[in-house]
Amino acid sequence: MTYNAKWYRGYEHLHRFCKKYGHSSPLTKEVCSDGFRLGSWCNHQRHAKSKGTLSKERIKLLNAVDFKWNSPGVQWTKGYLALKQYRQKHGTTHVPVAYITSEGFRLGIWCNNQRARHGRMRRDRVELLNKITFLWKVRVLTNQSNATSLDKSG
Repeated sequence: MTYNAKWYRGYEHLHRFCKKYGHSSPLTKEVCSDGFRLGSWCNHQRHAKSKGTLSKERIKLLNAVDFKWNSPGVQWTKGYLALKQYRQKHGTTHVPVAYITSEGFRLGIWCNNQRARHGRMRRDRVELLNKITFLWKVRVLTNQSNATSLDKSG
């Protein structure tokens, strides 16, 4: 298979991934059912663009599916989108710490990390989390009811 054919195969996989999950940020370890390593392919596109070896046409195609060029921002966006989906399904942003999405994203840990970074987090991210009623303080009470206490204050 030529490099060109492999690139378009990767793009087709990314397009299907976008339709299925609503975003264009597969995990690095994402492998498609046919064995295509989509996460690695996406990282290669970021690297090629940073080296100036990715054509304008391909950049345009990737931008058309809202491809995330900044990898650290990709992880945050992936977590935020997963949290929005969790909230739609469960009616809450109180995610158990051990919760892992069907894509293998550790959403419970991601949520705990956001709480830990709250005072140092970018304002736009705090605002996005507040819009979906993110629970900034979650603690387990050790009284007879052993209930979970939730605090929505931002």
